[in-house]
Amino acid sequence: MSADKKGRKRPLIAFFCGNYHTDHPKRLVAWMYENMKSEDVDVRYYLQTESQGFLDAVKLEAARYDYQYASLPCYARYDIPDVHVISFGTILIYQKEWVLSNFLDVLPKAPSVVMECEADRPGCVAISVDNAAGMRMVTEHLIKEHHIQRPAFITGPMQNPEAQIRFHTFLDTCSKYGLDVPESRIVYGDFSMNIGPLVDALLSREPHIDALVSSNDEMARAAVPVLEKHGYVVGKDILLTGFDNAIFARQMNPPLTTVDQNYPELVHSAAVAAMDLIEGKEPPDVKVPPILRARESCGCADQDQSLEEEDLLVRFTRQEENFAKSWSNALLLREALLRADCLRDFLKTLGQKLGDMGCTASWICLLEEPVRISDGGILEPPAVIRLALSQEGENVTAWDDNEGPVCEDGGTMEFLDGERPRQTFTYLLFYQDIQYGTFTVECTPEEASYYYGMSLEIGTGIMVQHLLEEQRNLLQDLRDKNQVLDFEAEHDNLTGLYNRAALISRALSMVRSTPDRSYAVVMADLDHLKQINDTFGHIEGDFAIKKSAQFLRDSLPDKALIGRIGGDEFLAFFPADEEAVKASLSALQAKIRSFEQVTQKPYYVDISCGYMLFDAKMAGHMQELINGADLALYEAKKARRESVVRNPKE
Repeated sequence: MSADKKGRKRPLIAFFCGNYHTDHPKRLVAWMYENMKSEDVDVRYYLQTESQGFLDAVKLEAARYDYQYASLPCYARYDIPDVHVISFGTILIYQKEWVLSNFLDVLPKAPSVVMECEADRPGCVAISVDNAAGMRMVTEHLIKEHHIQRPAFITGPMQNPEAQIRFHTFLDTCSKYGLDVPESRIVYGDFSMNIGPLVDALLSREPHIDALVSSNDEMARAAVPVLEKHGYVVGKDILLTGFDNAIFARQMNPPLTTVDQNYPELVHSAAVAAMDLIEGKEPPDVKVPPILRARESCGCADQDQSLEEEDLLVRFTRQEENFAKSWSNALLLREALLRADCLRDFLKTLGQKLGDMGCTASWICLLEEPVRISDGGILEPPAVIRLALSQEGENVTAWDDNEGPVCEDGGTMEFLDGERPRQTFTYLLFYQDIQYGTFTVECTPEEASYYYGMSLEIGTGIMVQHLLEEQRNLLQDLRDKNQVLDFEAEHDNLTGLYNRAALISRALSMVRSTPDRSYAVVMADLDHLKQINDTFGHIEGDFAIKKSAQFLRDSLPDKALIGRIGGDEFLAFFPADEEAVKASLSALQAKIRSFEQVTQKPYYVDISCGYMLFDAKMAGHMQELINGADLALYEAKKARRESVVRNPKE
């Protein structure tokens, strides 16, 4: 058998399953895994689950975001399967908006095997258990063998096709034998364990029922403590039945009478149909006959447990052990976060820890930008997603944002195409209404629940990394803005020179740091600024001020501290003796004369200066020093030009 999709080494089957936190879908996955062990195919399991049921008895804030799981099938478009196997009954339990046609429209085009649902659509093969026969079987058993007269019923979610069939078959069978079932004896459940209060209300209004028929085993198990609270002995005072033959059904006290959906035959038929479709054959629809498992909860003697059930019990005990150890996820993710400076570091540390734990292989693919999905919406697959983490044993590679290998819509995830067949489990990565991508891991069904818990932690970890990155960016922006504010607080906006307060503070620090030197304080003044403003305008006046500041910066020593302390006044401090300060002021006048030779301005930019020398002992008398330099400036200004206006003929 060979694959023909972009060089894939072997065919790919995608298995879609919902409600994975409960027994029924776990067993479907376990049996599919067993069936595919001997086949030369790859299998991807896309597992949807829920935070809780939809009754009001238990409320979890996170459950508001369970609608995110509706997007998970969209990610199959980045690794086009050859065949879809869809456990549509489990998907429809909580994803209320789905009908089979629009679910298939979300998937990449490929033939499909649809379990637990009729599939009147070209390219689809329907594999289902005869739910009507199973419910008829258990109801007739109660009526014929145990002569019940006042039965009550717990429905599943009424948007679910299997729940509808079981409910209506129960009513029809009771009617056939002349039993009336009024509305007061109906409990509208949701296949979850959260039906205790509803059963309590049933028993309060209908205390004389003699049988309680549940649409699945989960709800039957939840009903037992409520029945006992009301004083009923199950199997004697009231008969209790379920449906599905969950792994815990025989372990209940008393063991639960139920309908075995014949999982081995159901999944085997689906696996055979999938392989036939890969071979180009047209397999027929199959309706699998169920098996009645009569036990003590209806008053019957228990049946022997088959070897098949014993094997499955051992496997699911291991599965529950893996689920129980999921508390370690929080510690693992904390370690990854503590050692991470960025998302890449976080993912690399995570991959290393997975390898240390013995994980065979795992991959994380991320959308190029996280997508916010509203309630009722699903992902519109972007053109590409990117591989962000690849972990195979102890070999770990992580990529920075948008640098990993590309996975295209309609393409093939070549990194999943190993030398041997692989069965992998894919989980959605999200936090609240933000979707990040997928976490895929090669593991067994017993480990799948553990990695589901990890996927939730990874989604939270990615969210934290994005928040930390945003925080880092905000802090850098804040630092940049503070630098600007600090600069503005110390500097003159027009020239960029220090203002008076900053200049004197820094001058004192300079003198105190090197007290063994002599210093100069220079007072400078732009000549005739008022005349420039009045004659040529304030724009030209600002030009003259900025040009003066430039002359001072270019002429005074590099260590000079220069400030603008008034409209046309400048002040400078720098280490110097008499000879050095005169050389600096001479250089200043040379700069001014050079500018006069090339400028086209109709006015002069002249600067008058005065200075005073001092040592560190005089630094405490800063105002006296400035006054001394100002007196020297006053004398220098006596020699300035009479007018700032240039002679046009010059």
